[in-house]
Amino acid sequence: MSDAETLNHTTCTIREVRWDQPSLPCDRCQQPAHRIGTATRTASDVDLDASVLLAVTISVHRCAACGHTFRAPPPFLRPDAIYRNRVVTAAVRSVFQDGMAVRRVATRLARDCWVRPSEGMIRRWCTEYSASLDFATDYLPWVVGECSGILCVDEVYQGQLAVLLAVDPVAPEGDRLVGYQRFRGSVDQEEVATLLAGLRAAGIDPAEVIADGAARYPRALAWVWPTAAHQRCLCHEARRVTSAVGQIIVRPFRTSRPGGRASCAGGHGPARPPRWSRTPPPGLGGGDRISGRRN
Repeated sequence: MSDAETLNHTTCTIREVRWDQPSLPCDRCQQPAHRIGTATRTASDVDLDASVLLAVTISVHRCAACGHTFRAPPPFLRPDAIYRNRVVTAAVRSVFQDGMAVRRVATRLARDCWVRPSEGMIRRWCTEYSASLDFATDYLPWVVGECSGILCVDEVYQGQLAVLLAVDPVAPEGDRLVGYQRFRGSVDQEEVATLLAGLRAAGIDPAEVIADGAARYPRALAWVWPTAAHQRCLCHEARRVTSAVGQIIVRPFRTSRPGGRASCAGGHGPARPPRWSRTPPPGLGGGDRISGRRN
């Protein structure tokens, strides 16, 4: 057999499952549809010891009222899916609960669960899961109830797109997203106030808000949360301190000399490398004579 005809073999366990219903409501007209036969579906399942393939026998139904023929949908398989629902759940939880990068989830599932969906499929599952969530009713009430009372507010830019973020830095799992808003172009004071007012309306009432030294934050914070303490970000303040210290250290070496060139101590300009005489320095050896001219 040539290399092009070589087949990869993987040992797996086949489990037979039946989802055979005598009658089901028609998915079009909701009238009773009786079973007229069976069909088989296959799907991969998670397991701790070996690769598992499900052979699912499902009933086929025909509606006498409208003539529609359909297959019984098992509750553990999505339509046209090749992975059981708990494979999807394991992948989605790896991203949204464990904080894993999407590109690493397939390797984790292959190691721990003996399944390896493609990265594109995992991204589609995560997109469908996030689209099913309602930020206002599913996420925000939980964030409000768990808020530590401290918020960090900052913006992120990518080209013309700006995202203003508010996170809780004291959450047990690390920085927890409290709210965000996207803008086109730069973020100004009114847009900061819009995001903070929305958080206040949701029930967020922090005792301390941390932001950088930008002029867009103080007045917006004073208007939305007048009693909250406003603290500047330690990273930004440390950057200002190190920059100031660096200027103090360099300043004595930047005294100008006549002609505008920088000079060292004494005002005689930077020290030049020594020009050797015709006698070579000790250690160069050899009989070659070195002149003071540059080659």
